[in-house]
Amino acid sequence: MTRTTRLPGRKIRRLAVLALAGSAALAAAAPAAELVESVVARVDDAIITESQLAGRVERARKDPQAPTDAARLRLVVLQQMIRQKLIEEKAEHDDITASEAEIDDSLNRVKAQYGLASDEDFDKALSANGIDREVLRGQLKESLLTNKVLAREVPINLNDDALRSEYERVKEQRYGIPEKARVAEILVRFSGSDAQARDAARAEVEAARARIVAGAPFADEARAVSQGPARDRGGDLGVVSKGDLTPELDTAIFASADALTPVVELPNGWAILSVTDRQKATFRPFDDVKEELRKKLSEEIYDKKFGDYLVGLRKSAIVKIFDKDLAAADEASLNKGK
Repeated sequence: MTRTTRLPGRKIRRLAVLALAGSAALAAAAPAAELVESVVARVDDAIITESQLAGRVERARKDPQAPTDAARLRLVVLQQMIRQKLIEEKAEHDDITASEAEIDDSLNRVKAQYGLASDEDFDKALSANGIDREVLRGQLKESLLTNKVLAREVPINLNDDALRSEYERVKEQRYGIPEKARVAEILVRFSGSDAQARDAARAEVEAARARIVAGAPFADEARAVSQGPARDRGGDLGVVSKGDLTPELDTAIFASADALTPVVELPNGWAILSVTDRQKATFRPFDDVKEELRKKLSEEIYDKKFGDYLVGLRKSAIVKIFDKDLAAADEASLNKGK
């Protein structure tokens, strides 16, 4: 049985939410009877019909993140369609286009991204997401136009000084590297309910500690005495960071600079630790995180500027919503955002 490949929904569905159903060319070719239908909204000289809105709503409904309330979903989709009309109008005004070659290239990247080598598998995957190839091409065209318009209208220039300033502001929260040390362990276990065994285990660990203080190698004592999992490695636990181990061990290792800890009581054992190669707490270097920081900061700035730009674009346009319920909801939404 042929298995249908389902594209991860986020990209396709986001395109589906952002894309407009149909095009001027299709409208021009449609029979006259099909053109006589309810107009939901006018955006300057462009219109959004009820069938276009309904088709977009139906596709958007498949997105797990879509509003579950039907009225809210209609409003969200309509507002997205209005914004896309405004972007298309701006693109036309500024002679910004998306060529067929660019659309083909975007289409091929989508196929490659999801490992869909054959056209048959690709079409099946699209169908599973509720669209076909022509709809996807329309969505990709709109995405290309949007990106080109916004690249021109919402420029983001972040030099190293700006990134360095942001790095200093957020490094405590984002880029901290905890204190580290190389740790070896000698552990002698006891039964929690056996007081005599508990005392005997402590005495054994204290005796091992005394021999180490007198000059015996820690690793030799670990191999002879320890009951811990690292016994055969001379007790070596490797490099640990502050917070990696239990609170008792963490305190013993990092609360002082001693190379040999006092005897530490654990729930079912006694331990001593050898602590070497200490590394102070620090931060990831600026050069290591600069591009990561640039990406995150650019997205934050872009989201803010993009929103402001779209608000201004809509204010400068003539937008009329003929459905009274949608018009009221849209007005309330715009007033709330002020």
